[in-house]
Amino acid sequence: MWSYVIAHHDKDPDPEKQFFAIHEVFMNDDGGPWGITKEPISPFGETKEELIKCLNMMLKDAENMDIIPLSKWDEIEQPMDGEEEFYADMDEIEKRIANGEDLPDGWEDLGDLLDETDGESS
Repeated sequence: MWSYVIAHHDKDPDPEKQFFAIHEVFMNDDGGPWGITKEPISPFGETKEELIKCLNMMLKDAENMDIIPLSKWDEIEQPMDGEEEFYADMDEIEKRIANGEDLPDGWEDLGDLLDETDGESS
């Protein structure tokens, strides 16, 4: 399960270089944060309506989730039960799907899952 979340990019000690951005956060079976996109994400859609739907999902999720300070991610992250910890680099996965390339082991069904959810978060 994943949601949109506001992340505070607070690793730089200079407050002028800190900022907030939208990321996708992946949740474990207990609802705890498990993985987060490395880079902020942008809203997207193939039509105006799809873009507005994406923006509304981002807003709804961001309003209902706590802000994640990236400087404390290692303390916040909760591993998935029975699986190795890893950080999901969604940009790379999306590029592979778009290019029709094979996905890493264990991610074969991700393309189908993304199609089924139609970009909706849980």
